[in-house]
Amino acid sequence: MRPNGCFALSIQQVVERDGAIIVRYHEGKPGPGDTCSAAAVYPLKLIRIQATGLPIQFVEV
Repeated sequence: MRPNGCFALSIQQVVERDGAIIVRYHEGKPGPGDTCSAAAVYPLKLIRIQATGLPIQFVEV
């Protein structure tokens, strides 16, 4: 949960490497002086990838 509507997620890259699926993502955060909605939010992104049975690792960039 994030405290306001100025937070966002973006998927930067999804790759298979070293026996795992690596998902690189970026979380956008409000800057000084940004006007944000006063609502708790749950930023998310859904993507579809082919089933591989490999573990998935999330890396913030």
